[in-house]
Amino acid sequence: QCGLGETHLLGLFNISCEASPELEVGDYQLVAHTLPSRGYGESWSDPPIRIMTKLDVNLTSDESVYVGRRATFSAIVIDSSNGEPVAEKDVLVNFDETEMKLETDSRGRVYFRHTFKEEGGKNITFSVPETKYYLGKNSTLSIDVQIPPAPSLLSLLTTFPYSILLVGSIAIVIGLIFALGTRRNQPELIIVQLKPPLDDDIDFDSPLSFRTYEEGVVKLFNRFFRKAKRTYPEIEDSLTPREFEYILLTKIPSGSEFALDDLVTSFEVAEYGNMKLGKPDFDRCEATVQLMVELIDNETGD
Repeated sequence: QCGLGETHLLGLFNISCEASPELEVGDYQLVAHTLPSRGYGESWSDPPIRIMTKLDVNLTSDESVYVGRRATFSAIVIDSSNGEPVAEKDVLVNFDETEMKLETDSRGRVYFRHTFKEEGGKNITFSVPETKYYLGKNSTLSIDVQIPPAPSLLSLLTTFPYSILLVGSIAIVIGLIFALGTRRNQPELIIVQLKPPLDDDIDFDSPLSFRTYEEGVVKLFNRFFRKAKRTYPEIEDSLTPREFEYILLTKIPSGSEFALDDLVTSFEVAEYGNMKLGKPDFDRCEATVQLMVELIDNETGD
């Protein structure tokens, strides 16, 4: 029952009611029933009514956006009445006199990557057009595109995923030095070449060995990256950690975003930052990796 009221002059009545958040959008019949009285019998009417809802659009982007470097932008479309994501909704994205059309996935998410060629303030507008049952919504993300800092050779070599290649290269050099050193005492040259393990050689269940918790977090993240890359072909070695995160956000169930973001942030601190990590940080990252692997396996049926 929506409400109860009385007629006023000219037989008019006014009854206000709210649609329950559990009620799905759609077309309904509103049944009006006048109760019998001494002078009048009862009567019925069933005018059509349409239940619509408002949408919210939550926007995110990389913390820093630089000229000439690819940045990732994402949005989540949410039903404001119940907080649930809305799937298969068209989203128009406008920036730099460019418009693109995206569609939300099963978790209400869209994302795209773009490289800006000029510095300065930029506005990126995500628009959800009004449809039969959903009111339209516009949300704008303002960013500051900056000139990238000049990279040093050390920072370049320690940037993910080149840090993995650097370790492998060091191993090869050490092997060659060892072989050349033994040449003086042996009649023939023996070259010991240590290559970085291929993906197929990585054992995800084996324990990690590390000297510092920062090194342990980096190894955890790299191991998880290889696991995800095996599962999802769109994950490439050229991705930044944040681009890797945004791709996974379209794969994992809603509600695990904060754990994934904490893992990526911890990796960035361990790999690039000057902060020290402790055992609680490593244990938290290890638990997050285990959770993410389980979620990926459940999603893919492995």
